[in-house]
Parts: sequence; structure tokens; C-alpha cells
Amino acid sequence: MRKTKRIILIILTILAYSVFLEVCVHLITYNQFRIYDNWKHEIINHLVNIVPLFLTSSACTAIVFSLTDRGIFARNFLLKLTVDIVLTAATVVCTYLLILWAIGALISSVEVNYANILAIYMITLLIIEMVYWMHSSRRASEKAEMEKRRALQYQYDAFRAQVNPHFLFNSLNILMDIIESDKDKAGEFTEALSDIYRYVLSTHRKARVLVSEEMSFLDSYIHILTLKYNNFLTVEISNTLKSPRYVLPFMMQLLLENVTKHNVISDRHPMTVTISVEEDGITVRNPILRKKNSTAGTGLGLKYIHAQYEAAGKQIGVTDDGEYFTAKIPYL
Repeated sequence: MRKTKRIILIILTILAYSVFLEVCVHLITYNQFRIYDNWKHEIINHLVNIVPLFLTSSACTAIVFSLTDRGIFARNFLLKLTVDIVLTAATVVCTYLLILWAIGALISSVEVNYANILAIYMITLLIIEMVYWMHSSRRASEKAEMEKRRALQYQYDAFRAQVNPHFLFNSLNILMDIIESDKDKAGEFTEALSDIYRYVLSTHRKARVLVSEEMSFLDSYIHILTLKYNNFLTVEISNTLKSPRYVLPFMMQLLLENVTKHNVISDRHPMTVTISVEEDGITVRNPILRKKNSTAGTGLGLKYIHAQYEAAGKQIGVTDDGEYFTAKIPYL
């Protein structure tokens, strides 16, 4: 149905173009629209010009957009242009000869301006070629963007597959340590871990999640981090968001993981992370207590967040003034 509507729209556009050209030619050549006193002759004269204009324009469009839009022609501009000129010129000549022969069998005198035919053909082919290359350029851009999104999605899926087992392995090690010292905390830890993996399963195929869902998941993740770092890690959350907004799944986990990966967290160096959830985005801020073996660059998680937001046409803001690291995340 959609293809049929598109074909009808193309036909109507070519017909309108043919009528427009006919009017322009008459006005330029005769300085008026009517050249006959007899309406019958006038209508026949216009049909004699509009019909071949419509047929040749349609044939040129079919040649440029369908016949030579494939294989080596689509990859070689000069070759395609040359073939288009040859084929469309042959089509125009044959079309006019057939139409003139058919009309000549009915009407003895038909005026033919071959200079106008040549000029109109050249203008028509130029317009069709311009439209084709504009369409081709847009199609190539859309294809490249789609391939980029697919590549990013593949990388992100691979990243999830890498992070989740790694996180589970670390969590089980923490659980083993806690079990030996505090069974109550072990129970809390297990419950929080269960909530986290319930979230992992529920968002497996989602490209985005509600901020409220992500923050609820974050509570469980923070609980695990608090047990891991013996309360030397504090996360202060300020949430003033009123309208429903969307973010990447696991985004908050990746940001907090970036903090723990690159900074010292101990009784001598406690860490306080502030998270502000506001109408214009989410801000995560932490003091810099960089580990000796940590690089100054962004972590793997931040790189993936950057890539995903770039694919969505947005940018995250990251600042490092030497004292504080701040990440500003827009909504999707």
C-alpha cells in the first residue's frame, strides 16, 4: 500500500512537471498560452506536447532511479551519467518519433520545435540526475548511520556480556568474605544481589529505561558497594525529577563503578559521591582520590556511555578539575 502511494505520488509529480514545462515553453515561445483560435486545435496542440513530455520524463526517471541504480553503475558516477545520457536520449527520440507518427496519421499539420525538445530533455535529465544523487546521498548517510548503530549495539551487547559475569564473580567473592564474618549482612547482600540480577533480566532487550527504574536498581547496587567498602563509600542522592524520563540501562552502575575503579576508598580516604537527578539531566560528582596504578583517562563504562549517547545524537558532559570529577548525563 505504501509503495503504491509512492508510485502514484511520483506519477502526479511528473505530470505536474510536464504541464509546468508546457506552460513555460508556450509563454517563452509565443508570449501567451493560447496560439490557436480553435479550442480543439489548442487542446490537441497541448496534448501533443504534454504527452511526450510526461512519457519521456517518466522513462528518464525509471532509467536513472531503477535501471542504472545498481551494480557498477551505482558505484561509478561518470559511467552511470554516460549510460543515463545515452539511454534517455534514445528513449526521448524513439518516444517523439512514435508519437509524431501516431498523431501524423490523424492530423496533417503538426508543428514540432526540435530546439525546444532538446532543451527540455537536457533540463529534465539534469533535474532527474540532481534529485537522484541527492536521494542517493541521503540513502547512503542513512545506511551508514544504521550500520553505526548496529555496530554500537553489538559492542554494547558484548560489553554487557563482559560486565555481568565479571560483576557476579566479584560479588560472590564479597559474599564469601561476608558470610564468614556476619551472616545477617550476608543475607542483606544476597537479597540486594538478587534484585540486581532481576533488573538485569528485565532490561536485557531494552535500549532505554525509566529513570525511576534505574534509580531503584541503583539502590541495590549501592547497598552492595556499602557492604564491600565497610561504609567508607557514601552515595548522596538528590532527586527533584517530576516528569518521566529515560536513560541507558546500567548507566548509573557504570558511573559508580568508574568511581570505585579509579579512586582510593578506605577508612583514611572515605569517598562521598553526590548524584543530582534534575529536570535537565543527571549529575554524578565525586572527589578525586586517584589510585597510584590508575590512569587519568575515562574508564570502559564511560566510553560506552559516550558511544551510546553519540549514536542517539546527544553528548554527555565530563569535567575533571583535579579535585572533582563530574559527569552530566542528558536524558534520552
